[in-house]
Amino acid sequence: MSASPDIPNKFARWRDVRSFRRALLASVIFTAGLWWIKILEDVMGRPLNSLGVLPGQWTGLIGVVTAPLIHGSYSHLLANSPPLLILGTLSLYTYPKASRWAIPMIWILSGLGTWLIGRHSSHIGVSGLTHGLMFFVLVLGILRWEPRSIATALVAFLLYGGMVTTIFPREEGVSFEYHLAGAVAGVLAAILWRRRDPLPARKKYSWELEEELPSGPHSSSARNSSRRVRKRCRCCGNGNLAMTGANATRRSCRFAPRLLITMRIPAPRPPP
Repeated sequence: MSASPDIPNKFARWRDVRSFRRALLASVIFTAGLWWIKILEDVMGRPLNSLGVLPGQWTGLIGVVTAPLIHGSYSHLLANSPPLLILGTLSLYTYPKASRWAIPMIWILSGLGTWLIGRHSSHIGVSGLTHGLMFFVLVLGILRWEPRSIATALVAFLLYGGMVTTIFPREEGVSFEYHLAGAVAGVLAAILWRRRDPLPARKKYSWELEEELPSGPHSSSARNSSRRVRKRCRCCGNGNLAMTGANATRRSCRFAPRLLITMRIPAPRPPP
């Protein structure tokens, strides 16, 4: 059964869209939760600033967990919402496995760092996490150095590269300590989990395949034999259905075992 060779690409694009929707949904739900907490705080009429990080106080360690959930005003929360949505979506979509470890790590280390170096005040807000995510995505783009990671890092830096300056003291009432601790945690998370997500397969072009074929008296026969076909799964693109002549080994596919297409592949080198 033959079909258009771009069908596996369509299913790959569909999986990418599904992954992006999941990452966006997770970021939207978390951001909506922060707004719900702020509205509930106003309805109750009880400020929750005491749940922030209080440096040097043992009771202030509870803020390591709760501080990112608390905001001083609606303008404070409004300023943090767009970077949380965008950077959260970028990290979860591009690095789904690494982000599962990096986000809790940034959350905890940014709070602990603020507790150690912060001024004697209540440090609240999710900006420590957003700074950590920006540096996490940026450093991963440098360490992995492949097109998708570089593109993600460029988008994050073009939108929120100003976070590089907000890790230093600039204005009164802004916790640069939280920003700095989050940035350091993001860099550490990128270094630790840079191999958590596999690198995408590098595409080989036709001239590279030609170079891999042997030269000499057997070169023409090798090029002709390179037109043998391999069966691929039509929906997931798995190339595990090798075909030799009229016989093919059928293996199961978790989506649709019988949807197959044929694809030209280079043949193995002939013996000397």
